[in-house]
Amino acid sequence: MRLIARIDVRNGYHIKTINCEGVEKIRPVEESTDIFSQGDNEHDEILLIDTVASLYGFDNWLIRQSNKHVYCPIPLSIGGGVSSVDIAISTLDRGADKIVINTAAVRSPQLLEKIANVCGRQAVILQIDTKKINDYYKCFTHGARELSNFSLTDWLSQAQDRGVGEVHVTSIDSEGIDEPFPNDLAELCRSNTQLPLIISGGIRTSEEMRNYHHQFEIDAFSFSSITNRFNIAVKEIRQQLLKFGEDVRCP
Repeated sequence: MRLIARIDVRNGYHIKTINCEGVEKIRPVEESTDIFSQGDNEHDEILLIDTVASLYGFDNWLIRQSNKHVYCPIPLSIGGGVSSVDIAISTLDRGADKIVINTAAVRSPQLLEKIANVCGRQAVILQIDTKKINDYYKCFTHGARELSNFSLTDWLSQAQDRGVGEVHVTSIDSEGIDEPFPNDLAELCRSNTQLPLIISGGIRTSEEMRNYHHQFEIDAFSFSSITNRFNIAVKEIRQQLLKFGEDVRCP
């Protein structure tokens, strides 16, 4: 299993979100990347999303941060405002291992192929923010604010052919609150793509991770509340998963 730190960013701060809307600052981004890449809270990866970059036309946090390479001791994925091949290349050059793309890909799906052809599909994560509308899951852009023309199933079915390496799916309705990631959404995701899946938005316990793994063959989870709200160390989550017989990395 992969345990991934989700860091939503706004104006240089790691922010607490509810239904993908920022509600308060947690700490500066650099502090969170340090905390979640070492010690008892070392994750397997960090996924950092600049939540308003596309909305306001900003560069993502990593590009704004420095003209120099930024080192992170664990794999770092960066999203927000990735709207061209050049921006993807610049983001990787600054220290990202993968780029995360949503809004620009929905606007121009061919962009996924262009980035994958230059950077390799292993470096491309398609971000899908979704919620149910009239019994159908729909995709949203601009930090989960704007409804797109894509249904979840249509967009997932295109992802592999477009050169995506993996898909990160956020359940808007359960994000940041005490509700689990919906089982019907997990099943829909798994049945519509063979790509590696990361799910987010309602990942609260090791028991839930075990269940998603066994029921839906999902083995990657990005979360924030476990460490930032419930103050449970990732080391403890790893130990619980090991007791369940799950395969986890032990730093």
